Amino acid sequence: MKKRSIKKGITLFMVFALSMIMLETNVKTKDVDASSQFPVTVYTNSSFTGTAQDFTVGEHNLEALNVPGGVGNDSIDSLRVAPGYKVTLYSDRDFSGNTEVITNNRPGISLYNNVSSLRVEQLPEHLPVVLYADAEWNGASKEFGLGDYDWDDLGIGNDTLTSLRITPGYQVTLYWDAGYGGSSVVLTQDIVNLKSINFNDRTSSFKVQAISPLDSSCIAVTSFDDTTKASLLSEFAPRIWMAQGETYWASSVEWAMDYMERYYDYGWGKYCLRTTEPLNTPTTKLPFFSGNQASARCYAFWSEKDFNNIDLSYWQYCPYNYGKVVLGMEFGDHVGDWEHVTIRLSKFTYQGTTYVKPTMVALPYHSSISLYRFDEMAKVTGTNHIIAYSAKESHGMWKDAGNHVYQNIVIAQLTDVCSAGTAMDCWNILNTYEFSPTSLTGRGLGSTAWPSYFDIDYENSYSDSVFRWGNPGQGTAFGQPILSNGPAGPEGHDALYDTVILR
Repeated sequence: MKKRSIKKGITLFMVFALSMIMLETNVKTKDVDASSQFPVTVYTNSSFTGTAQDFTVGEHNLEALNVPGGVGNDSIDSLRVAPGYKVTLYSDRDFSGNTEVITNNRPGISLYNNVSSLRVEQLPEHLPVVLYADAEWNGASKEFGLGDYDWDDLGIGNDTLTSLRITPGYQVTLYWDAGYGGSSVVLTQDIVNLKSINFNDRTSSFKVQAISPLDSSCIAVTSFDDTTKASLLSEFAPRIWMAQGETYWASSVEWAMDYMERYYDYGWGKYCLRTTEPLNTPTTKLPFFSGNQASARCYAFWSEKDFNNIDLSYWQYCPYNYGKVVLGMEFGDHVGDWEHVTIRLSKFTYQGTTYVKPTMVALPYHSSISLYRFDEMAKVTGTNHIIAYSAKESHGMWKDAGNHVYQNIVIAQLTDVCSAGTAMDCWNILNTYEFSPTSLTGRGLGSTAWPSYFDIDYENSYSDSVFRWGNPGQGTAFGQPILSNGPAGPEGHDALYDTVILR
């Protein structure tokens, strides 16, 4: 009995371990079958799929949902909202019942399949400071201009502030106590979680003051033409260190395409990529999986977001991702691997001149993401090129070299190993593009042509678009795949298509 109990315990731990490993695939595969540039587009399925219907500014009652070709009553499960607009969803007709207010793209909503009317509104210009009750600019919010605000002015409740936005040129002083007393902290830029400075759910009063927005990081911009956009993408392109002893190197997409084929996947109902040589087992390693670092490119995207933000997103492609080994078993591999670094710029005008200012950096790894202030990142000496580390074989992005335990599952520690092996200086290998989160379309900047494999017409047999960049999953153990489904491309990630969050 004792031996059987131990074996059962190990099996349960294995299931938990494998589910943690597989989180990476689950958070990286979003379908973005969007179509229009209307303020709001709703969908009957999650992740912007299913029947779609566009809405203009105004009130749209049950009858509007039930028109021929419409989504119908109690059928909305996801929606896109263009920057500068908000939509209020109502569970009942005549704009009554439970409500949900949304100002950005949502792959899933709280009122899923329970919407009978909606109202679309254009938002006024944002005030310089916005308080949020939840992390990453979510939850109840209220906007503020210059002034002093006590506990009864907060608008989101006392001791509930978790994140906030601050326009360049403004300073916010937070206080633990009402009447501007107790511990305080001074902030001059956006922060995604006040927990990092021991101020989460502790603010009872605050002050907003004007300051000069200029510092040495600001860059004056006379116009945002294609040349300027490509130049700024080069200015902030990162150095990515591939690890010492790397086995599965990066490559260009074009190099890997010689070993891949586009095919119609009946399970997804879309066109995907797979290896031309079949994989005999889930752990089969084809020679081209080792990549070709000499051909590698950095696929860089300019994407304009709400709150006058610009996200510069830099993508590395590797033909293969090696997962982790738990209790001697290999799990979480996948053919095709897209990893990225995002740098956020804030755009503002001061004394008649327009500037961009780098404020934040996003480094995704597996199912998680780390967000840093731009000034926290190490840089190539005398430049704006931040330094990031690509984990050995799995390629998650990290701020520092060393061993990074990202999940402790009792029976094992899932660890990414980073080191300065081979430098990938992205400014020397850039393909520069612009991507619109509103229309979900892209174009090349300068002499770079837009590659059709980044289009989203995944059901078009005459297109080169790719819904999944690798073979379908193969093999299972304890209910988990050994080889995971291939990932979505850059255009299928919220780093590009979400209008608000930083990813």
